[in-house]
Amino acid sequence: MFTLAILCSFLSTWGLFSLSNKVEFEKKGFTLSLSKNAKAAKTVALVSFLVSTLFFVLGFDVAVGITISIIIWMIMTSLIVLFAPFPKLTYYYLLGLVGLFVLAEVAFHLVF
Repeated sequence: MFTLAILCSFLSTWGLFSLSNKVEFEKKGFTLSLSKNAKAAKTVALVSFLVSTLFFVLGFDVAVGITISIIIWMIMTSLIVLFAPFPKLTYYYLLGLVGLFVLAEVAFHLVF
């Protein structure tokens, strides 16, 4: 459930990042469709952020969930701004990162 919340936070920040005209990177696929339709990109970003915040609130508590959601969102924003313009970043790296999150969540549930 926390991995899904982190992925929703990533989708939220990526939706807003696709609207940026100051960053020069090749827009294709999902990013291209979001960059052409600003209203859809903002809607995807808002809904994804609210869903991730809801998952964190259900997982922890209201105050802690909102705080963790904002912190995760800031971390995702920093990572996207840092790594998105690199042409070497492929889907395999992103899938590996998601796999790492899933393994960490499973290990966390097994230990605690």
